[in-house]
Amino acid sequence: MNIQQLRYFTAVAQLQNMSRAADFLHVSQSALSKQIANLETELGVALFERRGKKILLNQAGQRFFESGNTILQELKAAEDDLRLLDSSRDQRIRIGTEGITDDFLDCLSRFAKKYPEAEFILNNRIEYAEHLNINDFDALICPDELRYEKLSGFPLFEEKYFFATNTKSPLSSESVFSPEMLKESPVIFMRGNAFSPEFPFRVCNTLAFQMGTVYFTDTRGTHHRFISQGIASGFVPTSESDFYRSDKNIRLLRIMDSRFTRSMKICFLREKHLSELGIEFRQFVMDYYQLEKN
Repeated sequence: MNIQQLRYFTAVAQLQNMSRAADFLHVSQSALSKQIANLETELGVALFERRGKKILLNQAGQRFFESGNTILQELKAAEDDLRLLDSSRDQRIRIGTEGITDDFLDCLSRFAKKYPEAEFILNNRIEYAEHLNINDFDALICPDELRYEKLSGFPLFEEKYFFATNTKSPLSSESVFSPEMLKESPVIFMRGNAFSPEFPFRVCNTLAFQMGTVYFTDTRGTHHRFISQGIASGFVPTSESDFYRSDKNIRLLRIMDSRFTRSMKICFLREKHLSELGIEFRQFVMDYYQLEKN
């Protein structure tokens, strides 16, 4: 199997017609049919079924289409990256973080006014990445924890958490959070995969806090809805707190326990790997936060 066959297969799958796919690909219909037949022979399974003039994916074809489309998208992204690496005009600023503070948004806005050609690419879920590579980012805001100890950076801010609960819950009558509130209470946590639960879960788990039903979700929206509808309570970082505070059904309780606070740092890609604009961005952030003085 080769990339050309994969592109041919994808075109047929999307257009659902061999003749139209051949015209789109600028090849003869017989040549296209032969390539598809060769692909099916190599895979040892049929990928399409005919319904009148349409040629549709069967179950095996649908599964192969999902994987093949991902491969082609990643190949396209790699080709784009290589073209940009060969150019000094790379305008992308790639930033990885877990939530964005208001002052960092202000920093980005000020930089954009000075360099309107900048193209920001933000990944706000780096905490849930199974393998994090600093080379994928021009700047990375991450916890100053064991997992990131190999990444040298500058202290940036202290991230505190609130305990969010429904206003109709008896827990909302409390003034501050205490571990006893978790006993037999349903709690929802953020998690990207089985190996990356959010920071408060790791704290609760390490300290063996007793909890009721535990839910996990990979989206902030679902996390918010569970709390708003009174299904569970949860922990919310300061950087995301406005989203919850604006909901009249949610009350945020302060957490006085310092173990629910973590230090965040900012790391930068090595200068030799930064674009010209990336170098300007690094210096701008350094000046904005006065990191060199600190």
